[in-house]
Amino acid sequence: MNVLRSLKYGYLAYFSKPVGDRLLVRTVHKLKPQRIVQLGIGLGERTRRMFEIALWHHSPESMRFVGIDLFE
Repeated sequence: MNVLRSLKYGYLAYFSKPVGDRLLVRTVHKLKPQRIVQLGIGLGERTRRMFEIALWHHSPESMRFVGIDLFE
């Protein structure tokens, strides 16, 4: 399982689209946050990726998320 996780991280951190999310993926992996605040939710794909990476280091019960969508 660890090999699959490493491959997925490598893809998300260096080859995924949009290019701007690559730095975000690397930062989430490095800092291991328990709380995430996002302005502008969009389709939620970026949020899903951030949570997936953060959950590698923490239990789901310890994670917190706040999303603010200025459109709604």
